[in-house]
Amino acid sequence: MSVSEGIHQEFVLLLMAVAAGSALVMVYDVLRIFRCMIPHPLVVTALEDVLYWIGCAAAVLILLYQYNDGAVRGFVIGGILLGMFVWNQYVSPLTVGVLGHILHRIYKVVTRPIKFFFKILLKPVRFVSKYIKRFFCYVMARVKMGVRALKLALCKL
Repeated sequence: MSVSEGIHQEFVLLLMAVAAGSALVMVYDVLRIFRCMIPHPLVVTALEDVLYWIGCAAAVLILLYQYNDGAVRGFVIGGILLGMFVWNQYVSPLTVGVLGHILHRIYKVVTRPIKFFFKILLKPVRFVSKYIKRFFCYVMARVKMGVRALKLALCKL
């Protein structure tokens, strides 16, 4: 028994929709891991989310345009939601947990020597800046005393 070409194309479209839904959640997992490694202000996080959802809309539109001539079909949206749900429930906890932990460790290992290097490099700068600050505070105190003395001298005239 042979399956008609139309049914076969719709089945392939459904599989593509499930894969697209999984890919969309996978990209968001990468974004989540990135956010865990490098903390962001709320405004930047919101901007990232807006850009992510614009990208999602563009990806779904391209999928619908290439495989279904742009017609929105319920089973395609259902396939995308199914792919998102399956990835989010079963694969995402493993990838975000394990991969996030590994990347966080790598990030710490890489940044620790860099921070140490800059701490040593900036130590003389901090030492010199401390004495420059003391000098300028001393000078400003003397200038302030001079201005007061000048005001008193001018008031006595």
